[in-house]
Amino acid sequence: MNGGAAGGISSEWSAYSLTGGVLARLRLGNGFTLAPALDAGVARLDNEAGYAGVATILQPSLDGVLFNWRSNAWLVTPSAELAWTRQEGARTTGIRGHVAWSWISSFDESDPVLEFRETAGAYAIRAEHAAPTGMKVLQRPMDWVLFGGLAGFFGANRDALGFTSVAELGVGVEAPLSTRAEKTKRLRLGVSYLSGPDVKGWSVGLGLRY
Repeated sequence: MNGGAAGGISSEWSAYSLTGGVLARLRLGNGFTLAPALDAGVARLDNEAGYAGVATILQPSLDGVLFNWRSNAWLVTPSAELAWTRQEGARTTGIRGHVAWSWISSFDESDPVLEFRETAGAYAIRAEHAAPTGMKVLQRPMDWVLFGGLAGFFGANRDALGFTSVAELGVGVEAPLSTRAEKTKRLRLGVSYLSGPDVKGWSVGLGLRY
């Protein structure tokens, strides 16, 4: 903010982060696949501010808390996904469930009031069925897809975003990216209806499935 000739405060924010993860995919047989994963990251947030005019009298009270402060944080998230897929001719049916738990904590804060430690859990289950439409686009066979799912949060902070779960029901079409490879990535366009506690709406998505 800036108060012109009377004075003011100019503020600039900077953020940096580094993340990484590992994932293992284990085929259990009978169409089941287990995929445990571990993600970790660190982040830094800086604020630099300058005071001018009468605003300089606020500097002792605001510095280190609202302005001219820094904080670092680390995040660790173990997760696991269990999926089942069944192929019957050109038709594919799949169900997958995913659960994750995150620990996040600040460190080396410029002021103790900025310190925080939080945990959060998330889950999701999704089912879909794809079958041929009998049509082709750019010599690629097109499938129609029916999908639905439920996702949400658990733990002490499960309502931090104002809702705890959301259900989805949608339909779409997809086609392979390559006409030569037997197993190739598929481009999907879909529309779905979302509903849940304090949640209602529509979603249009374009995604890459592999």
